Amino acid sequence: MRVQTKIYLFFISLSIIILSSAGYFITNELESYFKERVIYELDTQIDQVEYNLKNLSLSLPDNKFSYEYYKKLSDLANVRLTLISANGVVLFDSQIDRSQIPLCENHLNRPEIIEAAKSGKGQVQRRSATLNEEMIYIAKKIDEPLKVEGLESEIYFIRVGLSSTDINHLLGNIQSKVFFISAVVLLIIIVMAFFISKTLTRPLNEISVAAVEIRGGNLDKRIQVRAQDEFGKLAETINNMVDKLNDDLVQMKKLEQVRTEFLGDVSHELRTPIFAIQASIETLLNGAINDSNVNKDFLNKALNNAKRLDALLFDLIEISRIESGDMKMSFRYFKLNELITQTVNEMQAHFEPKQIRAKVVSDDGGAEVYGDKDRIKQVVINLVDNAVKYTVEGGEVTISTEKSEEGVRVSVIDNGCGIPEEHLQHIFKRFYRVDKARSREVGGTGLGLAIVKHIVEAHGSKVEVESEVGKGSRFSFVLKK
Repeated sequence: MRVQTKIYLFFISLSIIILSSAGYFITNELESYFKERVIYELDTQIDQVEYNLKNLSLSLPDNKFSYEYYKKLSDLANVRLTLISANGVVLFDSQIDRSQIPLCENHLNRPEIIEAAKSGKGQVQRRSATLNEEMIYIAKKIDEPLKVEGLESEIYFIRVGLSSTDINHLLGNIQSKVFFISAVVLLIIIVMAFFISKTLTRPLNEISVAAVEIRGGNLDKRIQVRAQDEFGKLAETINNMVDKLNDDLVQMKKLEQVRTEFLGDVSHELRTPIFAIQASIETLLNGAINDSNVNKDFLNKALNNAKRLDALLFDLIEISRIESGDMKMSFRYFKLNELITQTVNEMQAHFEPKQIRAKVVSDDGGAEVYGDKDRIKQVVINLVDNAVKYTVEGGEVTISTEKSEEGVRVSVIDNGCGIPEEHLQHIFKRFYRVDKARSREVGGTGLGLAIVKHIVEAHGSKVEVESEVGKGSRFSFVLKK
């Protein structure tokens, strides 16, 4: 069942329950009110009749009971008046001819008379045996029986009654009007409920249609936000979700492209040392192992390529951990100069083959910096190692630290071959080589600068490069103090 139908049926059902309950309550209350009003009026009539009977001289000139007078008085009041003696004999009844009075049944067994005899006043609603009509009776026992001239016995009970037909007719009219008004109100509610349910569910229908389109692949679909209510917020949420999904898809496509390129590069980079190792071993197996002039050369080539392969796998694991977020940083304060001096001392073996001079210059006042000490050491090693590879024999590599507005700037400077300007924006890409032939000659995995870039950016900084062909290069970054 549609939501609109549910809301529509809910409104109608609720309206029917409310209108039915209200109609039932109003009818019952009116019935109770009218009955109470009738009883009050009948009670008043009894008191008036009693007063008139006690003071006949005020109403009748001859001070004598007049059957016609009291019959007319009862008719004007639209009530049935009955005067009854102590032994239950009917002395007067406004609904019976005077000649028929002696034929009336004894009234001592009437419920209202029995109750009046016990408590002084009786009240009952019943069907009259004489008139065969539903009546409301009130009977009163007179404290001092009235001896009225013109009546055979003393008046002991005064009873007045009113036909229930008039009350029922009035209540029937009221019920008809209540039913008519309820039907009109219900019709109005039905029409309003239709439009309200349609209005309330319109945004939901739009959201549903849009969701189906989005599920079908239309990620350009957006839901129009018409209001800032719950539906509006839901529409905004879905729009934002689709926007994020679009961004995620774009990112996923980029990552897929990067992954494809990465796998291609890795396959290519791994194939080279593996092929070299394989070629050296096959050459040895084919007889070169017995040739003392060349066997060591082939073994050294195989060993060097195995080392290169090991370094490549190590760097691949490192950059994979960095890019996937598995590598956790441990930030703390440490003295940068001590770290650089220690690192340069540990790398002396890298400088000696090419007789390169390593110089440490400090102008930071011995400041402490905030970062991951081990990862910064890895950055310095990669930059220095890179500088050594591209610096000619007898050259110089300088590692300097100096104060800056942002913190402490670390620079690695060489006087090597330099980098052409068109390559500067690409050198931090994985496996990117400016001069592929020279790069393979000097060794290296092609991942060193990519690792440097990721680590420095994780410290909230950026690697800056200045280079001039034939004069050398300068790599620098800033660490927070």
